Amino acid sequence: MRGRFTPAIGVALVLLVHVTALAWMASGTLSGFGLDDAWIFQVVARNFAATGVLGFLPGQVSSGATSVLWPWLLAANFRWIHADPVAYTLGLGMLCEVAAALAILGVLRADGWSVEWATAAACSLAASGNWLWLAVNGMEAVLFVALGCAAIYAARCGRDWLCAALLTALVLTRLEGFALAGILVVALWWRERRLRLWPFVAAAATLLSVLVWSHATRGTWMPTTMAGRRWLAGAGVAPPSALLQLWVQRLIVLAGHVHVAELIARSALFGVAGAGLWWGCRRTTGLMTLALWTAAQLAAYAIVLPSIGNGGRYQPMVLALIGPWTIAGVRATRRPAVQTAVLASVVVLGLSSLIVWRGVTEAATTHINSVHRRAAAWIAAKVPAEEPIAAYDIGALAWELPGRRVIDLGGLVDPAYLPFMRARAAWQYLDLQHVRWVAVPERAPDTPPQIVAPLALALGLFANDRPGIERWSASTPMAVWSVGWNSVGHAYPQIGVYEIPTGPLAAAPADARLVALSQMPSSVNP
Repeated sequence: MRGRFTPAIGVALVLLVHVTALAWMASGTLSGFGLDDAWIFQVVARNFAATGVLGFLPGQVSSGATSVLWPWLLAANFRWIHADPVAYTLGLGMLCEVAAALAILGVLRADGWSVEWATAAACSLAASGNWLWLAVNGMEAVLFVALGCAAIYAARCGRDWLCAALLTALVLTRLEGFALAGILVVALWWRERRLRLWPFVAAAATLLSVLVWSHATRGTWMPTTMAGRRWLAGAGVAPPSALLQLWVQRLIVLAGHVHVAELIARSALFGVAGAGLWWGCRRTTGLMTLALWTAAQLAAYAIVLPSIGNGGRYQPMVLALIGPWTIAGVRATRRPAVQTAVLASVVVLGLSSLIVWRGVTEAATTHINSVHRRAAAWIAAKVPAEEPIAAYDIGALAWELPGRRVIDLGGLVDPAYLPFMRARAAWQYLDLQHVRWVAVPERAPDTPPQIVAPLALALGLFANDRPGIERWSASTPMAVWSVGWNSVGHAYPQIGVYEIPTGPLAAAPADARLVALSQMPSSVNP
C-alpha cells in the first residue's frame, strides 16, 4: 500500500467505516431483536435492576442467560438511564464492535504492522455482514471478542494489570474466556522467555468465584443453559467433527446467496485468509495468539457443545478474524497489483454482504415481533393473570408479560426440569407445576416438513390422555421467515398457544416424582 498517514487518521477511518456499516445494519432492527434469546437477557437485566438478584425469575437466583457481565451492563439502563431497551442495547453492541476493531488495530500495530495495513485489517471486520449482525442482535458475542482482543493488546504492551482486568471481564462475559488466559501465558513466554502470571491468576480466581457462586445458589457448577443447549445440539450423539461441518456450511451460506462468480471470488478470499493465517502465526505474536484462541474455542465447543449457535455466535472470533487474516495474506504477497485486486474484492463483496445481512436482520426481527410478541399480547388478553405459562422460547413472552409466571421448557432456567426434558416427559413437569397453558413452537402450514422437527413430540409436552387444544396461533410467511432461518436459525415459523384440559394429578407427591424421574436414564421414552 502506497502513501502514509498518521495513527490518528487510521483510527478515524476505522471509526468512520464501522459506524457507517453498523448504522446501516441497525436500521433493520430498531423495533426489536432477531433472536428470542436477546429478550431473555433483557428480562434478566430488568429483574436484576429491580430486585438485585440475577435470574430469569424475579427475586430468584436462576439461570436463563449464559453471561454474567452482559446482563449487568443491560441492567444499568433499567436502573439509572431509562432509555429505550432496544436502542440502548443496539448502542452497546455497536460500541463493543467498534472497540473490537480498534483492539485489533492496536494488536497489529504492536506486531509491527504499518498504520496503513493495520487500518485496512481493522476496517475489514466491517466487510462481514454476519459479524456485524452479531453486534445488533442484542447478545454478548461481540463484547466477548472485544474484551479478548483488548486483553491481547494490553498483554503485548506489557500492561499486566489492565490485561488482568480485561480477562476478568472476559470470564464474566463467558466462562470459556478463561482459555485465553492460559494461551497468553504461553504466547508471551514464547516471545519474551519470562512468565507473566498475574493475568492468569486473575482469570482463574474469577472463574472459580463464578463456579462456586453458581453451585451455592443454583446447585449446579455450570449454567443450566449449557444442559439445554447440549440437548438441542445433540451433544453426546453428534461427533466433535460435526462442528467443523457446521462451519463449512456456514461459510457456504455466507457465499451462497449470490451468483457463481461471487462464490468463486469469496472462495478465493478464504484461501487468501488461510495463507494470511499461516503467515501471521509464524511471524507475529498477536495474530498467533488470536489464532490459538480461536482454535481453543473451536476445540472446546467441538467436545462439549458441537454447535455454532445462531449465526455463529458461539465462536464469533471466526467471523471477526476472517477479514484481518485475509489482509495478512494480501500483505504477505508484496505485489501491488495483486494487493489492489484483492482489496477491491474485499470492498465489493463486503458491500454485498452488508446488503444480504441487513435483510436477514430485518426478516428475523419481523418474525420475533409478529409471532412471539403477538403471542404474548394474546395471552395477556385471554389467559387469566394467575395462570402460569409454559414456553420453549421464553424471552419475548416474559418480556411482554412482566409479573406473569413464565415457565421454561428449553432447559435454560430450572435444573429440576432437565430429567423430564431428557426423558421426553415434559408433560409430567407441567403437571407438577399446575400448568394449563403452553406456547409451542411448531411448523406453519406452508413449512416443508423436512425443515423443522415437531418440537412438542421431542419434548413430550402432552400426555396421551390429555392432548393440548390449540386456542391461538400465528406464523410468519415462508418467504420472510426462511430468510432469517436459513442464515441464523432464529426460531420456528409458528407459535401455537395450547390449553391443557384439566385432569387428576398423579398420586405420587411432587418431590417423590422428581426424584424417581431424575433416576431414569435419558433414553427412557414414557
